[in-house]
Amino acid sequence: MKRKRNVRKKSTTDKTTSADPVPSTSQSRLTDIQNKSSTNASKRKANTPKRKNPTTDMIVLGKKFKVSKKVLREIRTLQTSTHNIIPKLPFARLVKEIFLEHGPANLRIQAAALEALQVAVEMYMMDVFEDSNLCALHCKRVTLFVRDMQLALQIRRGA
Repeated sequence: MKRKRNVRKKSTTDKTTSADPVPSTSQSRLTDIQNKSSTNASKRKANTPKRKNPTTDMIVLGKKFKVSKKVLREIRTLQTSTHNIIPKLPFARLVKEIFLEHGPANLRIQAAALEALQVAVEMYMMDVFEDSNLCALHCKRVTLFVRDMQLALQIRRGA
C-alpha cells in the first residue's frame, strides 16, 4: 500500500502576515522541498506506462472475459474454419530446405502440390495431437507431456 503524503500546495490566497516580509531560510527551503516533491510525484505518475494485466486485457464489447473463455472461443473458431493453421511461406521455406538437403539443387514444386502437402501435414499433426491428448487424459491429466506424444507416435507405428 502506498502512503499518502500530507503535502501543502502553494496557493495564491496563502500569504504570510508576519512582520518579516522575507521568510527565513529554513521555511523557504522546506516549501521548496515540498513543491519539488509534489511536482516530481506528478511527473512520475505521468511518465510511468500503464501495466497491462493479461487476465483483464480481453475486453470485448465492454465486457471482461476470463482467459479460459477466450481460449475456448479461439478453439471453437479454429475447429470450424477450413484454412491452414501453419502459414504458407514458412512452410514453403521448410519444404525447400528439405528438398535441398535430400535432392538436386534446382528441384521445384507446384503450388497445388505444396498446398496438398501442407494439408496432409496438418492433418497428420492434428491426429497425433488428438492421440497424445487421449494418452494424457488416460493418465488423468490435462497437461500434454512429451511422453504422451512419444507414446502416441509409438502406437501409430505399431510397435
